Amino acid sequence: MFEPMRPTATREPYGCGSRRSERISTEWLAGRQTAAADFVDHERRDYPELYAKLTVERNRAWVPHFEAMLNAPKPTLVVVGLYHLVGSESMLVQLRRAGFEVY
Repeated sequence: MFEPMRPTATREPYGCGSRRSERISTEWLAGRQTAAADFVDHERRDYPELYAKLTVERNRAWVPHFEAMLNAPKPTLVVVGLYHLVGSESMLVQLRRAGFEVY
């Protein structure tokens, strides 16, 4: 589904469990989505190739799958990580662009 990344595209600070990830989660849980989005956008600026592969391309690729799930005869639960829910290219933004009503 996705093109491979160059090995040099990865960076340690982007990884799970980092202080930045903890701060993003803290901001989100406190209802400060803008602050969490700022952290994610920082990753976009510092690691554009990694951000594009791990976040943007995956978010865009999921939109048709969501449409299929919504048209399925039974309920579906989708669980995603916080990085996919905030920022200028979030999954929520992609779904709105595709015409979905997102609350």
